Amino acid sequence: MSQVLVVRDMPTIYQVPLLLHDQKMIPLLRSKLGLDSIIVSPERTQAGTSLLTTWRSVVLRAYEDTVTIALVGKYVEMHDAYMSVVKALEHSSMHLRRKLNLIWVDAEHLEPKTETADQAKYHQAWHQVCTASGIIVPGGFGHRGTPGMMLVAKWARMNKTPFLGVSFVEIH
Repeated sequence: MSQVLVVRDMPTIYQVPLLLHDQKMIPLLRSKLGLDSIIVSPERTQAGTSLLTTWRSVVLRAYEDTVTIALVGKYVEMHDAYMSVVKALEHSSMHLRRKLNLIWVDAEHLEPKTETADQAKYHQAWHQVCTASGIIVPGGFGHRGTPGMMLVAKWARMNKTPFLGVSFVEIH
């Protein structure tokens, strides 16, 4: 059973390498792939040990607080569309020792037409925006959702809520 590794759900994906290291994956791979004959210099070994120590110190830090960020976009049903933004937020919050609470808000739900068509969606979206620590509006193409993005930008400015708008203006 020494060849069985358990990869369970972890608080962040960045803890998975530590989980595998703790289960002795490196010696297992070296043995099974016949890499034991390769000599690793003491400098490279030290560099690897140093990297692992740094990785542990960053990934296993205790959170000091939670930060709630509202991501207001057009494609919030497809989280992969904003993967680079999400990873940047994860890395930033990890660095600042904050647990990231990312709230996905559909920009169209912030628009007056949604207030008329579905008040529950409208009020929930605005509640999420109003209770967030900060707001980010990633880029998008086309007209859909643009009024909601503009409304949330105005709201953030008027309420002095941290806001980052990334290329959300359409050029004709």
